[in-house]
Amino acid sequence: MRRFVWVSLSVLALGCGSSTSGGSGTGGNGGGGGAAPQSLVNGLRVSEVSIYQGLKIPLEVEGVPVDPRPTPVVQGREALLRVFVQPNPDWQPREVIVRLELSNSQGLVGAQEIRRVVNGGSVEADFMSAFNFDVAATDIAPDTTYSVGIYEVEPSQTAPSPGSRFPETGVAWLGALDDGPQIKMVLVPVQWNADGSGRLPDVSEAQVEKLRQQMYKMYPVRKVDIRVREPLSWNQNVSAFGQGWGELLQTVLYWRQDDLKNNVASDDEYYYGMFNPSNSFFSYCQQGCVAGLSSGSVSPKDSFLRGSIGLGYPGEYTAGTFVHETGHAHGRLHAPCPPFGQIQSVDPAFPYGDGGIGTWGYDLLTHQLIDPGGASKDMMGYCDPTWISDYTYTALFNRIAAVNGVADVITLAPQKSWQTISIAADGSLAVGVPFRVRGTPDGEPREVEVTGPGGSSRTVTGYFYPYSHIPGGMVLIPEPQAGDRAVRIGGRHLAL
Repeated sequence: MRRFVWVSLSVLALGCGSSTSGGSGTGGNGGGGGAAPQSLVNGLRVSEVSIYQGLKIPLEVEGVPVDPRPTPVVQGREALLRVFVQPNPDWQPREVIVRLELSNSQGLVGAQEIRRVVNGGSVEADFMSAFNFDVAATDIAPDTTYSVGIYEVEPSQTAPSPGSRFPETGVAWLGALDDGPQIKMVLVPVQWNADGSGRLPDVSEAQVEKLRQQMYKMYPVRKVDIRVREPLSWNQNVSAFGQGWGELLQTVLYWRQDDLKNNVASDDEYYYGMFNPSNSFFSYCQQGCVAGLSSGSVSPKDSFLRGSIGLGYPGEYTAGTFVHETGHAHGRLHAPCPPFGQIQSVDPAFPYGDGGIGTWGYDLLTHQLIDPGGASKDMMGYCDPTWISDYTYTALFNRIAAVNGVADVITLAPQKSWQTISIAADGSLAVGVPFRVRGTPDGEPREVEVTGPGGSSRTVTGYFYPYSHIPGGMVLIPEPQAGDRAVRIGGRHLAL
């Protein structure tokens, strides 16, 4: 979601933001390398090699490859590779050369060297205590291998220390995995006509770039592709406390379906409706507000749920809502971090009780480390500042890979029409929009009683999808038959 609570006129709203916390950095470096130096170093070893593509992914520790990896290395995504060194007790500080070589099935593709005095061992939080190499996106391929070595500046006759090179001979597999070429987003500006203003959200180039950068920094993707659709006119009220949000979300999802039918959208695109129901964020949210909404998508094949909505005011908070709600649309539940103890749909499998990020983060755009022991929390909670946890990162990778890779399988399932029944916060029912769904929906099964011709009754199975931040949701039921007059769900009656 994003839910904001104003605690005073001078304090910013609490919610899922986009700032980072802790750590430092000035970016990687590394000059071009020619032929490798001749003498491996004595008295200094490679204690760890890790790669950072938003999060730290250890590749080897003390000469032992890390397998399995805690999170995937993403093919085609730029990275920082850090070489940590540890001196022996008798080490005499001096200048050394650390060399990184990248190869593929065709041979060596690149070498970088960093030459620097080593006074002591590398420490994670001290950025410059490690040897930091920028790695281009094009160099991270499925067949990429690597090796690192620490060399003396001048040739030496002294035998090298164990661990001065990793691997000891040959190369190690980088293990890059593919989740597709990009994530595709479509912004749907909602023209706000409920008050007659015709107000539109901020979809300027500058604001769209904020959204793109915020998603690129955290999501395990090569590229974030964003296009802006023609506006949707909206005449109904959407209150700060949740009324009307579900109806607008369903309409955006229905527009996506209609665009697919008219061949002006692709099934791997996620729609994001943006609207400004008041002149300013403050005037709408001064007593707290819902700032975004999605409908939990259980399975990658629930393509009809690839969409969310959120407030569209200028600034970073809109970008934070954007990545949070798109996370819900990718099947993510909430991380357990409610500032005031109120949060729904918490992921029971989330591994960190405080909603933390679990491992070191790294901002590829600002070149800053994010300390897991600092203030940053997972983007799927309600706390600021935010980053992404290894748990959420891995789950997003798997969902994005499925969306980008299972299209041929999904098309084998026939498409059928299902009717949506909206369930409001008070449990009342309303007829929603119809959706075309391939196969059987993967929502929570619900028993639905249908009243047919002449008062006859039959029971069908509906599938419930809860909203991300407000009570209620929607139930998909098989398309009503001719003469069907009413449905009953959970003791509530609705005339069709």
